[in-house]
Amino acid sequence: RVKGIQVMNDNGSYLISAYAKRWITDTPRMRERILKILSVWSSTSNSSPVEGLVRALTDFQSSAKDMSIYVLGDDYSGNDFDMVIETVRKLNTSGARINAINFINPSALTDRFSVLMREITYQNNGTLITM
Repeated sequence: RVKGIQVMNDNGSYLISAYAKRWITDTPRMRERILKILSVWSSTSNSSPVEGLVRALTDFQSSAKDMSIYVLGDDYSGNDFDMVIETVRKLNTSGARINAINFINPSALTDRFSVLMREITYQNNGTLITM
C-alpha cells in the first residue's frame, strides 16, 4: 500500500514544488497529474543520482524506515563511487529501501550508473533492473 509519493530529478529538484519536502497523497488523480507534468518537465541533468538521493534521504528521514526510493537513470558522470556509497550509508540510518532502473543508452559513455547503483541497491536492500 502506497501512503504517499514524491518525484524529483537527479539534482534533487521537486517535480511539484508546492509539495517540496512533503508527501503527495497517492490518488489516481494525483498520479494522472504527475504523469502529465512529467510529459512536459524539462530540467538540466548532470547525470548523477547523488544529489537526488541525498535530498530524498535528508528531507524524508523521519519516514525512511518504511520508504522505498526508485532511482531511474542511464549514466553517472561522477568519478567517485566510494564517496557516494559512504554518503548514502551515513544518511540511510532508518533503512529506506533503494531500488534502481538502469536504462541502457547506446550514447552513454560508460556503464558507471549500473555499477554504482548495483552497489547502492545491494547495500540498501533494493533491486537493480537493467532495461
